Amino acid sequence: MLNAFFLFPQISHILTLSKILPGNQVQDPQKRSALLQKVIEQIWNSRDLHVILQTAVMEIASILGLKKCSFLWYFQHTKQVQVVCETDDGGGDNSEIGYYPLEKFGGVATAIAEGKLLVKCDSASSPKVLGTIANILQQLRGQSPTADTWEANRAQTMLGHAVNLLVPVKGQDGWLGFIACVSATERGWSAAEVEFVQLIAQQLEIAIRQAQLYEQVKKQAQRERLLNQIVRQTRSSLDLETILTGAIEQLLQALEIDRCIVHLVEDQDQGEVLRRDTKSEIDFRRSHLLEVERPPYTPSIDDFDTHGPITEWTIAHRRPVVIPDVSKDPRIGEENQEYQKAAIKSSMVMPVAANGKLHAILYMNQCSKPRSWSKHDRELAGAVADQLAISIQQAGLYAQTRASMEREALLRLIGDRLSRTLDLDTILYTIVREVLKLLHADRAAIYQLGKAGEGKIVVEEFQSNQQDSFIHKLPPNSPAHKIVQERPRAKCEPPKLSDCHCFGQDCWDYTQLYQQGWVRAIDNVAEADFAEDKLACWEQLQITASLSVPILTGSNLWGLLLVHECSGPRQWRQSEIDLLQQLALQLAIAIHQAELYDKARTAAEVAERKAEELEIALRQLSSTQTQLIQSEKMSSLGQM
Repeated sequence: MLNAFFLFPQISHILTLSKILPGNQVQDPQKRSALLQKVIEQIWNSRDLHVILQTAVMEIASILGLKKCSFLWYFQHTKQVQVVCETDDGGGDNSEIGYYPLEKFGGVATAIAEGKLLVKCDSASSPKVLGTIANILQQLRGQSPTADTWEANRAQTMLGHAVNLLVPVKGQDGWLGFIACVSATERGWSAAEVEFVQLIAQQLEIAIRQAQLYEQVKKQAQRERLLNQIVRQTRSSLDLETILTGAIEQLLQALEIDRCIVHLVEDQDQGEVLRRDTKSEIDFRRSHLLEVERPPYTPSIDDFDTHGPITEWTIAHRRPVVIPDVSKDPRIGEENQEYQKAAIKSSMVMPVAANGKLHAILYMNQCSKPRSWSKHDRELAGAVADQLAISIQQAGLYAQTRASMEREALLRLIGDRLSRTLDLDTILYTIVREVLKLLHADRAAIYQLGKAGEGKIVVEEFQSNQQDSFIHKLPPNSPAHKIVQERPRAKCEPPKLSDCHCFGQDCWDYTQLYQQGWVRAIDNVAEADFAEDKLACWEQLQITASLSVPILTGSNLWGLLLVHECSGPRQWRQSEIDLLQQLALQLAIAIHQAELYDKARTAAEVAERKAEELEIALRQLSSTQTQLIQSEKMSSLGQM
C-alpha cells in the first residue's frame, strides 16, 4: 500500500472523483448541502469562540466518521501550536489540549507553518483516483508528485497520530487556524469530502471573526467595568490598602490567575526606591506587600524576595515583563527557591508608574501551568496598573494632607499644653513624651548646653514599652516628677546618655552648625564617618540611628532635641524632621517664656523680700520712735 501527502493551496473546485466510499453522506450533493446547512446553523448558534470551534470539530467528526478531530491555533511569533479543542471516538486516548512547540507536530509542521492544505490518500484500491488527484495537483502546484515524495511523506504525524486531512482556516489579521482530521484506519479522501471540510472552514473564518470581535467588545467592557470599579473604590475610600486589595482581587478573577501581588516600592515622602533601612523585614513586608491567592494556594509573602531579579529588572527598566515559563527565563532559572515555594509556573509583571515615578510593581502569577499571556491580558493588566498609579497618587496626597492636618492639630495640642504651665521641667517632659509618641522612636532626650564644653541631659525617656518609661534628672519636687512617680518604670533600661561623657563632647563638636539651625540626621550609625572612639561611644549607648535638632532661643543655642533608634537603622523622613523642628521651635518659645517667668518670679520674690525687710524696718523705726517719746515723757515728768 502506498500512502502519500499532498500540500496545495486550494481544492474546493474539484469535482467528485470516481472513487466513492460506501455510506459517505457527503457524496450526495443534496445530502451534503443539508449537512452543511446543519453544521452552519450549529456554528452560528453561539458567539462564544470555544463553543463554535468545539461544535465544528464534533460535527465534522460525526459526519465523516473520524477517530479524532481537533482545532489548532498557530502562533507565528512564538512558533507554538495550541490544541484548542478536540473530539474523540472513545478510544481512551488522553486529551491533547494545550500548547506545544511546532516541532512536536513532525512533518505536519511544514503545512502548519506555511498555512497549506494537507491531504493523505490511499491508492491501493483505486490507482485511477491517485492518478486523477496527481494530475490536478500537478496543474495547481506546477510540479509532478513522485513515488519518492510520497514515500518521504509517509511519516507525517501530529502528536503521534497520522493526520489524514489538515484544512487551514485563515483570517484577515494574520491569525491562522487548522482543522485536523484523524481517521482510525487508512482511508481515501474524495474531493467532495475535502470540499465539505473546506466549506465549513470558510464559515468558521466568518464565525471566528465575529466571535473575536464580540470577545474584544466583551473584554473591553470587562476592562472598563474593572477600571470603573477601581475608580469607585478610590472615591469611596482613600485608604491605600483597601484600594489595592480590592483591585488585585478583581484582577485575579478577571485574568483567572492563581496569585496576584502588589509591591509598594517607593516611599511617598522620601521617594527612595526599594532598598530601605527598616527596623525589621517583617515590618517592611506588612507595609509594602499585599497578596490575594486562589485556593488551594497559600500566601507567599513570607518567601517573597523584595530584591529578586525580576523586581530589580522592572525597577531598572520600568517596562512590563511577560514570562510564559519561569523555568526557561535566564533571570529566574529552574532552581529559584522563591518561585518553587510559591509554585509559580508563569508570570506577568507590570510597573505601576506615573509622571516618571515608580509607585509599585504588580505581579500576576499562574501556578497551575505555564501560560501564554495574550494581548488582552497585557492590556487589561496595563490598564489596571495605570489606574492604580493614579489611585496611589491620590491616596498619597490624601495621606500627606491628613498627616499635615494631624500634625498641625498635634502641634496646637502640644502648644496648648505648654501654655498651661510655665514650669520648665514639665515643659521638657511633655515635649519628650510627645516626640516618642509621634515618631515611635526608641529614645528621646533633651541636652542642655552650658558654658563652653559643658552640658547635661536634662530629660531622657525610653520607649521600651508603650506604657513603661522612665525619666531622670528631674527635681524631686517638680510637677513632672510627681507625674513620673505615678507611672510604672521600664522593664529594661538601655544605657543612659548621661552615663557616657563622650556623647556630650560629640554634641559640642557641631555647635557652630547647630547655631545656624543645622539638623543632624544619621540613618545608620555603622555607616557614618565616625572616629573609632566616637563609634565605640555610640555603640555603648546602643544607638543605631539618630536625629538631632537644635533648640534656639533667639540667637542663642539653648540645647538639642534628640531622637534615637536602638533596635536598628532608620531612614528619617523629611516630614519627621519638619515635625521635630516645629516642636523644637515651640519648645524654644516655651523655654523662653519659662525663663522669663523664672526671672519675673525671682524678681517678685526679691521685691517681696525687700518689702518684708522694709516693713520690718518701719516697725522697728516706729517702735524706736514710740520708745523715744515715752522716754522723753518720763524724763519730763522726772524734771517736774
